[in-house]
Amino acid sequence: MSLKFTAIYLRVSSRERALEGYGLEAQREKCDKWIDLYNIDSKNVRYYVDDGYSAKNLKRPKMQELLKDIRSGKVGKIITYKLDRLTRNVVDTYNLIKELDLHQCELAAIIDNLDITSANGRLFVGILSIIAQWEREVISERTIDGMVAMAQLGKYPFGSTPFGWCKDEFGRLHIDPTDSKIVLYAAERILEGHSLTYISSLIKREFGIYKSALTIKKELSNERLIGKFRYRENDYIGLIPAIMEEDKFMDLQKVLAFRQIHAPRHRKYIFHSKVYCKNCGCRMEQSCTTKGTTIYYYYCCPHCKARINQDKLLKSVLDPICDNMQSLREERLYREYEKKMIDLNTSIENVMMQYQNRELSQQAFALAMESLSDQMANLKKGWSIASLSKDTFHKSDPLLKFQFVQSTVAKIVFDPFTKKHHQVEFKRVL
Repeated sequence: MSLKFTAIYLRVSSRERALEGYGLEAQREKCDKWIDLYNIDSKNVRYYVDDGYSAKNLKRPKMQELLKDIRSGKVGKIITYKLDRLTRNVVDTYNLIKELDLHQCELAAIIDNLDITSANGRLFVGILSIIAQWEREVISERTIDGMVAMAQLGKYPFGSTPFGWCKDEFGRLHIDPTDSKIVLYAAERILEGHSLTYISSLIKREFGIYKSALTIKKELSNERLIGKFRYRENDYIGLIPAIMEEDKFMDLQKVLAFRQIHAPRHRKYIFHSKVYCKNCGCRMEQSCTTKGTTIYYYYCCPHCKARINQDKLLKSVLDPICDNMQSLREERLYREYEKKMIDLNTSIENVMMQYQNRELSQQAFALAMESLSDQMANLKKGWSIASLSKDTFHKSDPLLKFQFVQSTVAKIVFDPFTKKHHQVEFKRVL
């Protein structure tokens, strides 16, 4: 059986480091002196250090690593500066002591002078853990009280400034003219019918910053855009200046909510989220029926109780859609495609030349080529959609039909009673 080692656990939270001044070095020095005093072989000591983590629970990287080593039977003794370095939670303390006892691991907390081998020692550990939890809860309550007081004074209570605003020296928020422009740009693109992923690429292209689709959705779903801020069950009006009008914000939430509900199954509906009822103006919902082995897809008005078959709708609107795409191809799409293809090929040649001249490492070359290959694939995919004609459309698979409609159509206003389209609105080419 291999010799068990001694583990020294050190932890400091960001708040403790800033306010109390005792950091990791002070803890380490105390622990090192302790192992010298008790003649513990320093070669058989391992350090586990969680820098910047609170002790509200045991979900800390090095604490989890330590627990894993304890359960593997590798640790014979744990040394820590103080019990609250391990945990400030009563339940966690109890469970930790059980783990140590189960795996025959000793515990030494230098300042607290602990002995967990006796009943009185374990009782003392319990008392200390209760005090530590009480201290943590008091700190939390004081922090919350301070943040509430800031909000009541009209100051933004959090450290990081939300995107779209800037903070002055007094802690008050103001609209950032550059960032708020990006927020409104993303909102307009969503209302035009563009996907979050595509909007992410547009923001990168137009403004030079990267925002993931998830981040865009999260930011555009927050009520602070219309000047509403809620903290600890209280609403604070005027704390955040509104970037967007409330009507537009509500329209935005309807679009985002509709996409979320229908996302898993929408690709079978090639006009997903695009069809509106001429009679009442509401967005038509999607449904299907099965006859034998054939599935029929419909768009239904929830108010007028009328519906249209997807194939009939397609027959009604395909001509104007293809005419619009043809005009775009003739005007600018092909020229843009050609220019982008030339630029990409030039970039590929430059990367290959840099690699041949040993200006790029093998890893940098591989990453650059992977990125350029992805861009090339996306460009060709976009052109294959843009190049679809009426004749080739019917032969295409459902996914390509879906991509074709989603990339070109913004809105279809349809009369479910006459079974004719009233209006087809197209996306602006970006």
